[in-house]
Amino acid sequence: VNFSGWIRNLIEKEMIGVYSDPAKPEAFVNTMKDVLKNPYLLSEMQSKALNLSKHKFSSKVVSSAWIEFIETLCLQRGIK
Repeated sequence: VNFSGWIRNLIEKEMIGVYSDPAKPEAFVNTMKDVLKNPYLLSEMQSKALNLSKHKFSSKVVSSAWIEFIETLCLQRGIK
């Protein structure tokens, strides 16, 4: 990624990618070269990213979170 925030934090925490400063495009190129030189690292990041997407961002997980959110709002406002 080339921006900060929760996505960068998630990517770094889960080790599914790397950050590159957008003001330093040469750093991005070097980082990508390093990743591509290490097929094991690339494969691990891909596997972890797929696993994360299935367990945290699947339609089932996201829709369940929305339903819980709406139900909580309704309860807080006395809506049945």
